[in-house]
Amino acid sequence: MSEHIFLTGATGAIGLPLAARLLCRPSLERLTVIVREANSAATLPTILKRINRASDITKLRVVIGDITHAGIGLAQRVDQPPITAVIHGAAFTKFRDPGSQWEEVNVTGTRNVLRWRETNCPDARLIHLSTLCAAGETIGSIPEAPLEEPESFVNGYEASKWHAEQIAQGTGGPLAILRLATVVGRQSDGSLQRVGAFHNVLRWVYRGLLPLVPGDSHTRVELIPTEYVTEGVDRLLDAPLPSAPAFYHFSRGGSAIPLGELIDLCAARFSRESEVWKRGRVEAPALASISAFEEFRRSVVASRDLLFTQVLESVDSFLPELFFPKQFSTKSTAALFGGHLPLPDWKEWMERVLDFSLRSDFGRHP
Repeated sequence: MSEHIFLTGATGAIGLPLAARLLCRPSLERLTVIVREANSAATLPTILKRINRASDITKLRVVIGDITHAGIGLAQRVDQPPITAVIHGAAFTKFRDPGSQWEEVNVTGTRNVLRWRETNCPDARLIHLSTLCAAGETIGSIPEAPLEEPESFVNGYEASKWHAEQIAQGTGGPLAILRLATVVGRQSDGSLQRVGAFHNVLRWVYRGLLPLVPGDSHTRVELIPTEYVTEGVDRLLDAPLPSAPAFYHFSRGGSAIPLGELIDLCAARFSRESEVWKRGRVEAPALASISAFEEFRRSVVASRDLLFTQVLESVDSFLPELFFPKQFSTKSTAALFGGHLPLPDWKEWMERVLDFSLRSDFGRHP
């Protein structure tokens, strides 16, 4: 059966490598992606070909639109050939939102995409890309199932993604919700097209501007390679259509990375790169309790130091998530991958991520 896949979020950190992989599918007839700007439409084919030389760009159709508008802002019909799958990956993923983009993009945008699907291709498979952060400040085991509303969230991004899941579950047709861990680089070379919070933290640590990180010896972090997501979506498109909403955690499960070991590995790599680190003038951040991190926060505010205030504002919107330990069930995800999770040796992979980070000034010059 030939496929016509409609993808939102194709210019994002996950959307770019995902689109490049989808263009390699033998059964694909058409990949339609929606972008907001004409410049993105013009440059996207070249970027995708650079990511994966095997991508068949002749199957790509780029249309201009905006998911925050009714009808997702499309001025043309795109449902021919008939759309067989809608992958909704567009999101405003920053942990700080001085405006209202969490609501406009993640909530209203999701609602608009799903209404458009109901009108144009109601039987198409829907794959909704969500995040592990949708569990908010819940502690403990998280099943691959609908999430009850947490009592609170670390930030508005988490809340918006939880609400987006509720909207997706209210739609008809075959549905899969994929909750993703933080994607920080390709397994092959550690690179990432669009860096985010993780690389910002690395940059602050490297510059010696983050002396404390919330957590303890038991704290684990959920970081995964890009290929985990792209291969997983590829496999899901070949899976039988679900009769009820299906949930997957693209997570490390019981193999989440110990925070202390991650910090030690970063410090060792930075010491090989920088004389300042090698001579001990900059040290690895210490793990801090809730009370110690709160004291650090108060001291930064009292100091009125603009740089440290900027750093605190950058990390304070998401690092406190580490105070709410979770273990994500991955039974359905492991089954999707043939009985195992596609996780490389995390230390070898993270060395490649750090190499890319240092080489690119933490994503500023990829």
